Amino acid sequence: VATDPEQTQTVVRLFYKHADLAPELMPTTAFIRNDYLKSVVASMFSARFDDLKKDPDAPFTNVRAADRDFMISKTRQAFQITAITKSGMAMRSVMAVEREVNRALRYGFTEGEYRRAMANYRNSVNKLYLEREKYPNSRYARDFVRAFIDGEPIPSIEQYHELAMELIPTVTLNDVNAYFRSVVTNNDRNVVLVTYAPEKDAATLPSAADLEAAYKLARKADVEPYVDRVKDGELLAALPQQGTIVAEDVMPDFGAKVWTLSNGMHVYLKHTDLNPNEIILAGTSPGGLSQNYTDADAPTFKAINNIMAVSAFGGFTQDDLKKTLAGKDVKLRTFVSRTEEGFQGSTTPKDVETEFQLLYLKLTAPERDDRAFEQLLVTNRERLANQDSDPKFEFADSLFAGVFNHHPLAAEKLQRHEVDRVNYDVALNCYRDRFADLSDMNVFIVGNFDEKQMRALVCQYLATLPGAGRKEQPRDINYRLFKGNVVNEWTRTMENPQDKVYFFWTNQWDYNLRNTLVAKIAGQIFHDRFLKMIREERGWTYHVDSHCSLVTDINGNDAPVIYFPLNVTVTAGNAPATRQLIRAEIDNVAQNGVTPDELNSVKQYLRKVHNEDIEDNSYWMVQMNNTVKRGLNFDKDYLATLEAITPDDIRLFVTNVILPGSRLELQMTPR
Repeated sequence: VATDPEQTQTVVRLFYKHADLAPELMPTTAFIRNDYLKSVVASMFSARFDDLKKDPDAPFTNVRAADRDFMISKTRQAFQITAITKSGMAMRSVMAVEREVNRALRYGFTEGEYRRAMANYRNSVNKLYLEREKYPNSRYARDFVRAFIDGEPIPSIEQYHELAMELIPTVTLNDVNAYFRSVVTNNDRNVVLVTYAPEKDAATLPSAADLEAAYKLARKADVEPYVDRVKDGELLAALPQQGTIVAEDVMPDFGAKVWTLSNGMHVYLKHTDLNPNEIILAGTSPGGLSQNYTDADAPTFKAINNIMAVSAFGGFTQDDLKKTLAGKDVKLRTFVSRTEEGFQGSTTPKDVETEFQLLYLKLTAPERDDRAFEQLLVTNRERLANQDSDPKFEFADSLFAGVFNHHPLAAEKLQRHEVDRVNYDVALNCYRDRFADLSDMNVFIVGNFDEKQMRALVCQYLATLPGAGRKEQPRDINYRLFKGNVVNEWTRTMENPQDKVYFFWTNQWDYNLRNTLVAKIAGQIFHDRFLKMIREERGWTYHVDSHCSLVTDINGNDAPVIYFPLNVTVTAGNAPATRQLIRAEIDNVAQNGVTPDELNSVKQYLRKVHNEDIEDNSYWMVQMNNTVKRGLNFDKDYLATLEAITPDDIRLFVTNVILPGSRLELQMTPR
């Protein structure tokens, strides 16, 4: 049992130590079998807690299981369970977790649980195989490291796919339950229990002896078999009556097609074979929460996307959806931002119709899930209860308040005093209103789709979405950046004394490809210079977080603005000198510019990134969206525009845009 002044939540971890696979079996199919068993057991055990944590009396807010190295040991493995507990409930969390371990030991996992876990694992293996040409170098590097350090085999993806798909059907539920019982034995040997908590809770924390007693009591408790509750039925009880495509056009610059639907929506489609196993889709319409916004409801609007992410749709809770969609490769996120509402998703050719069904469900049938909503609030209360003990919370709060001029939406996440002001009805009504009329929505579909099938899906699931001719623009809600030069310095007590420094420069600037590239290049050069001065030459920090970009869609129809933040933590006592260095370097570039070598280095990097981007479906979706939304094609002349930028362009950007603009300086130092 340990405490820390800057720990914000109590965490309980149980480790059930066990031997790893014998070294001589590592280069055999036994390794794949063992990895499969580890994965499905951890997946099923974690899933059991997804519903349990929604109980208002649950002592924890989240629980996850894994089977991997014990701590940093390479000689022992451990089935490990991590629980984020509610305040004062460490002992109850130990008992609740151990009861579930006890239940799984006595009765095992169920056929339904295993069927879903197997389907999800099989889907991940298939996805890896079908997308093998996109396997990143970073993952190859990790594979080689594990092979060298841990002796793991490194079969080709083709070999792994073949072996895994042959092996998975041979592993029975009895095999899975036997594996769990072999690593979590029916005695108390090789069990490690760790608890760490905020220091202010030290007086109420149970002792190590108390936790051990709770564990042993739960191990001996009578438990009933697990009941696997599954919702029957299809995602959509009945299909909507089909709409139609009323007009067709093309986007010649992108080799894309444009369909106008009977409900007014526009669909932009680009077929590619960049990833044969991928179809991505996104849609946006203007308006966003600005149409419903009031200052009084700001906490609700800050939380709206998290609220809807735990809500039910068409009678399906989120847990129901996970079970129903097991083995399907469908990802979908709906959102309401300040200036627009929409969705983002990805799927495969195999599961594309399921993706469209899920989209229709989420846009037309949002429902309350009061248990999930209350759990969300409880999680936030627990997460924020001890935020004052963490200097990072205080600094981030000041940062957002300063940059966004103390607007109620300034801090992206809920603050402690806001949690009880979140209103489910307000969130649900806003969401329903935002998706009640999608006449002005633009949808983009990019990837390896069959056009004939896509026509049918678009008519069935998109053209049937509500559309009554509503055309909107985002309203002005006064969400604007600070003006002038603002300096804020303060001190606070810290367990680990260090200075925190933050700068933010901003100004309005025209949005076009050249200006976007100039800002990005300037930001990279400054980042490299700051890193050299502060870390390499003085050793005051490990990391400098800085970039520069040209940002649109902040508030209403306001002009685009420069975002140029710089965040650095330095050794105590060096904040004033760090700030002076940063200001002097900005002035230096305004007077003397940057070197050709610096500029060429960033250009070379951007060319490399661009060559990689054009092989990615998401790049083409972004470019098409930018062209439709703003009439700007950033792809067409990208390389020519990049090459034309000179060192003097960077100097003039700093002289004419950065220095005349607004500047925020924050400094937090130890008391």
